[in-house]
Amino acid sequence: MADAPGLCRSHTTYFSRSYAAGVPVSELAGLCDAWCEDLAISLRLQSVMTGADPDLRAIFQDRTIHRGAIDLAVIATSLGRADVATTVLSHPSVVALPSRVLDALAVIHGIPRAVSERDDLSRAYEGWLKVGNAARGRRQTAFERYVRRWRADNEKFRGLTPRDSEFFTGDWAFEAVILAQAFGLDDEPVRDVPEYPVDLADHARDVGALRLVDDVRLPGPFKKPAPQKVIDPEVAREPVALSSGSVSRADVAALVTPVGGDLLDTRSDSALVDAAVEAGTLLVIDWKGLEPKDTGEMLQSACRDLGISVPGRVPWKATMTVLNGMQKFDEWLGATGARLVAFDLDSDDLLVAPVLAADHEGFADQASDTIRVRSVEQLIADER
Repeated sequence: MADAPGLCRSHTTYFSRSYAAGVPVSELAGLCDAWCEDLAISLRLQSVMTGADPDLRAIFQDRTIHRGAIDLAVIATSLGRADVATTVLSHPSVVALPSRVLDALAVIHGIPRAVSERDDLSRAYEGWLKVGNAARGRRQTAFERYVRRWRADNEKFRGLTPRDSEFFTGDWAFEAVILAQAFGLDDEPVRDVPEYPVDLADHARDVGALRLVDDVRLPGPFKKPAPQKVIDPEVAREPVALSSGSVSRADVAALVTPVGGDLLDTRSDSALVDAAVEAGTLLVIDWKGLEPKDTGEMLQSACRDLGISVPGRVPWKATMTVLNGMQKFDEWLGATGARLVAFDLDSDDLLVAPVLAADHEGFADQASDTIRVRSVEQLIADER
């Protein structure tokens, strides 16, 4: 059972190698039936195991199974096996998969399907989607360019075998046949391209594979929307009014309590810290290093819960030292009227939280009867 992803990979590889070995396309069309049956089993097992043991869950959530579904739908369509492609595209697990390739194939087969608003499965088909989405007058030129550049554009991403390798058996742009047939494009200019499967294209034409109306355009590649410049909270918080001349535990609790929520546990410093960490308003940073993307997303989430505006884009990608990262993120938050503070507690990890600039003035480096709240400047000075 645990080799469902391997089973999906095996079918894709076997089909490609069989075509390279010269197996008649009419016989290859028959391979789709067993492939479809094994895919259905893999998807069913994946669905069952999703709620099972974490180790099994990780195996069955492997996207190889999902890519196997795309591969079969593409190849079945290119072979004129609309029955198999329709079965795959109508499977509940496949219907639930966000993928622009599946969206495009559904259009070709006349299957109702909403256009995916996210997609992490179609990277290898981006050029194909661009051709399918091209205007009628530009489609032939886009098709020819796509086929001629197929190897160069896919060599690294798909891990194609170099042509001069002793293990090279052929790499094939099976999906290009769908474009030629569905849009009635002239493939004569690209039949000399080694990766274009001429026999498959002729077979698709002979069996009358699906043809679209000329003005139809397939969904294009998914484009990740540009992040908001500023993410504003639904409910904005007000600065904390200190209860006395020095910072109390109740004051600190108010600082890290989600906006609109009940005051966090104040029975002890450790209870308060545990409650804030669990609420996601106090972040635990590993001293070994800081990943900007992960840290930025955690700060954005904490700011949302705390009612604080936060920048929508994290401008750094490379791992950085913690102290350098704290300084950068403090300045980053400053652009929206917020700051970063560190909680001084006996811990192997660094505990930080975003706060309003006004609260930074009232809490950071001030006299405290409880947990000491440090500014980033003081944190850096203390640690160096």
